[in-house]
Amino acid sequence: MAFPTGWARKCIITIPDAQISGSNTNFPVLVTEDNLPAEMLGGGVNSALNGGGDVRFSEDASGAVQLSCEVVSFITGGTPFAEIHVKLQTLNTGADRTFYVWYKKTGEIQPPVTDPYGRNAVWADYAFVSHDGGVTDSATGTAMVDDGSGVVATGPWGGAALTAPRQRVLDASIGDLTTGFTLQNWINGTGDATYFSRRDASTNQFQSGYWSGTIFLNTSGTGSVAFSYNPVAGWEKIDIVINTPTDVDVYANGVFEANINRISITSRPTIPLRIGYRGNGGLGTIGWPYAGLIGESRVVNGVLSSGWLTTEHNNQSSPATFATAGTPENAAGGGITLTVQKISHNISSDALILVQMHNLNVAPSNHNLASLSAVLTFGLTVTADDGEHVLASDDVILFQNQILVISDNGQAVSSDDVIFLQFQTMIMQNSVHLLSADIAPLFDSASFAPSPSRMHEARRANKSFSNAGELRTIEAINHSTKRI
Repeated sequence: MAFPTGWARKCIITIPDAQISGSNTNFPVLVTEDNLPAEMLGGGVNSALNGGGDVRFSEDASGAVQLSCEVVSFITGGTPFAEIHVKLQTLNTGADRTFYVWYKKTGEIQPPVTDPYGRNAVWADYAFVSHDGGVTDSATGTAMVDDGSGVVATGPWGGAALTAPRQRVLDASIGDLTTGFTLQNWINGTGDATYFSRRDASTNQFQSGYWSGTIFLNTSGTGSVAFSYNPVAGWEKIDIVINTPTDVDVYANGVFEANINRISITSRPTIPLRIGYRGNGGLGTIGWPYAGLIGESRVVNGVLSSGWLTTEHNNQSSPATFATAGTPENAAGGGITLTVQKISHNISSDALILVQMHNLNVAPSNHNLASLSAVLTFGLTVTADDGEHVLASDDVILFQNQILVISDNGQAVSSDDVIFLQFQTMIMQNSVHLLSADIAPLFDSASFAPSPSRMHEARRANKSFSNAGELRTIEAINHSTKRI
């Protein structure tokens, strides 16, 4: 069954307005175990599946607007851990932002990566995304070439990173990368080395990195341009935004550091994009390797704004304070079930309206069940079973030109062809000997008059309606109750 049918639990997640900067569209939010309800990763009766196969997200509480996500890691039980990236359609300052996580559905797996709500949809605006320093690419699934060796270590939010030297070559089809793109790295180390490069021994498009107290950008057209920067201890986020081939902004930890406009990036689309080093003449020739750790690395097909980069740093540097989980609740599978059980006397509703995928179950054990205005939409069915008075209708369908069949075992009053016009209402009551209609525009009321001989007749267009028997009286009354 399609989401959200069958999911048993859900929980609201709230991002405070103070964590958001600017107006952002299609924003991938990092969600960790710190942002999820404890029961979801606890391994107990209300836990999600280990591996996260049943984890889904939606914009709304009903699950009508599903969100794309990538579950990188999801571990339940003794030492829970989660790394999930959820694509929010908007993330704008001015108000808290909420969305919902859904879980607890046996046998589920994550959608295929090509699904509209799968991995590829999260990274549709990215040329390259790696959550482990360049070992795997989540944006395209393209296989990467190992240009040496590296050991997986712990990343900035507990995920994976790769130890020095960084020796990964990305596919050369990554794109031209001359204008309107952004390079992003989480790094940990103070040594002189390369972050990103598209450079071989004799051919250079660009090379970014750290050198002797500066962040530098070396390009094919003008050589190297640098500005002073002292790295912080531990993990930090470096963003290099290429607005145009001659206009580059550099951010460190979400804060603007410098504009570089004395450069010129020329096209070199055949050179592989490398992480953590530059090529010195071919595969296996390592130049300027980064002596530290590289974690999350991304190449964005677009210019990211300062508001985006500030919000992103808030999210990734401290996931626990960026968003909080609310109180988990039963999900009810995306619909609402109303079950009414009556032991005695009456149950009534003046305006009972059922909508798509909802169910009304009625089980009275005595006397009456009434509704003044029971409206069914989207082809729903209401089934009533009154064991004492045995008044039943098998197929009550309130649509044009349908047939209502009423069988009363006690008085044997029936009609084979009661036709309801669209949006008409018929309210019927069986009270010992009476069958009446409060609003039943099936005949001309002006022609309906009592008869001294205890027989009532209604005439319209040569139609007649006679009493059911000598001891039975049929009369029009004005009741507002439907008895079934």
